[in-house]
Amino acid sequence: MKARPWVIVCVGLAGLCLGAPAGAQGLRLALPTSIAASAAAADWASTYYALTRKQVHEVNPVLRPLEGRPTRLVLLGAAIDVAGVWAWNRSVGTSRPTIAASGLWVMAAFRGYLALHNINNARRAPRRSAAGADPADTGAAPAGDPATLTPAPADPSITTRSGQ
Repeated sequence: MKARPWVIVCVGLAGLCLGAPAGAQGLRLALPTSIAASAAAADWASTYYALTRKQVHEVNPVLRPLEGRPTRLVLLGAAIDVAGVWAWNRSVGTSRPTIAASGLWVMAAFRGYLALHNINNARRAPRRSAAGADPADTGAAPAGDPATLTPAPADPSITTRSGQ
């Protein structure tokens, strides 16, 4: 049975709540961590949708090598999120819980924006052909990035960059 990447991402990001420091600081960070994890999961789910069903380009240099493998791209990005939020909660959350909570709320707002940005760009981008519907099986090279998913230009000599 093939694992669904959005299920893995949601479970991993929901586990971020367990990474909050213990004590009073942990209680202060539980809600913002949960909301940030939910926004990140929405961002990665919209990224995966756009990568597998729409013609978009990857512009993030860290994730570009995984352009042809959307499942791995999303899983790597989610792992980076989990590690980053865990480190944030452990370092900043223990000494300055108010600043840590503010940072998590900013992250949640930004990731919510990215999810909406991905959905908007996926709506504008042309659909992949039926032969390229499953890029993992066909060898097609899908592309996309949670921060800057952009529709593929009609003319391949034209490059587009949005959100910058």
